[in-house]
Amino acid sequence: MSFSVNSSPTALISGLLAKTNSADQAAFMNLSCVNFPKHLEPEKSPEEVALAIFQTNAVAAGNGVGIFPRMARLNHGCSSAFNVVYSWREKEGVLVVYALKSIRKGEELLTTYTELRRPREQRRAYLTEHYGFYCTCSACSIPEEQSRASDIRLATISEEYGRFATWGNHEISGKEAIDHIRKIWALEDEEGYWSERGRLAADAAWIAAAHSE
Repeated sequence: MSFSVNSSPTALISGLLAKTNSADQAAFMNLSCVNFPKHLEPEKSPEEVALAIFQTNAVAAGNGVGIFPRMARLNHGCSSAFNVVYSWREKEGVLVVYALKSIRKGEELLTTYTELRRPREQRRAYLTEHYGFYCTCSACSIPEEQSRASDIRLATISEEYGRFATWGNHEISGKEAIDHIRKIWALEDEEGYWSERGRLAADAAWIAAAHSE
């Protein structure tokens, strides 16, 4: 499909949508959207609705972006609450959803819509502004004292990542870098925040290889 670079976003999305079959169009138009222009009526502005749906649900797909209706149905969960992540497989041209932990039959699949190392109130403010809901996931619904402890853990994780990153500038030794990874691992284990385990393990292996001599 080709469109003029002068096409408006509304015309671009509507043009692409018109080239899909009726089932795909229905799946797309049944998705939710936020920040629809208040001065417009959805029934009279289907092209603006389509643009709002795209802006709300589009995700990266290689060098482009795409809409994946089934994946777009995944609700949000914060740090310890979400249980799946997704990634684009360029070779197969598909978006794959991966489980982060054991998931019981009938349990809801939750992904995340935001940077999770923010304090609870910052996460809630972001989600309210950008997605139109006040988060009440299991991580956000814990008692105040537990939430403060969680906020401290998440902030400490971010600080440890910052210290660990200085290894790339040769500011700390390999041993110190591994120590930071261990601290991050322990804190994330306590938080129930496991989505970064693969990256941490790869970083540790990279550091070990770099200092193998």
